[in-house]
Amino acid sequence: MVILDSDILVGFLRGDEKAKEKIAQLAEKEALSTTAINSFELFKGAFLSRRREENLKEVGSMLQNLNILSFDYRTSLVCANKFKEISDKRKEISLADLIIASIAISEGERLITRNEKDFGIIDGLRIEVW
Repeated sequence: MVILDSDILVGFLRGDEKAKEKIAQLAEKEALSTTAINSFELFKGAFLSRRREENLKEVGSMLQNLNILSFDYRTSLVCANKFKEISDKRKEISLADLIIASIAISEGERLITRNEKDFGIIDGLRIEVW
């Protein structure tokens, strides 16, 4: 299993060839997942868009084909620990990205993203840049 971040999912929805190719390559080898936070981010973007109904359908259709991972008890422990580690380093990350990273760590999976800057500060997170 692999976890897809919002940036690659948005790329896929917008027809970005690199995103489509990467997702196709990954799908040949392993199950595709994302997090409930990424799902929220995609639906939020659809609701705020000019083509609301069309985008809501596209997002919903795509997400139905992915395993959606939740923020649970185990992940909350990982997240609190990572929050402290980042705070100790005097670094910052958005709460959404911290939760996404914590879900990936908790699940023992890698995160497919282009956001090396933020996710790169989290020890124990395996990222793969697309």
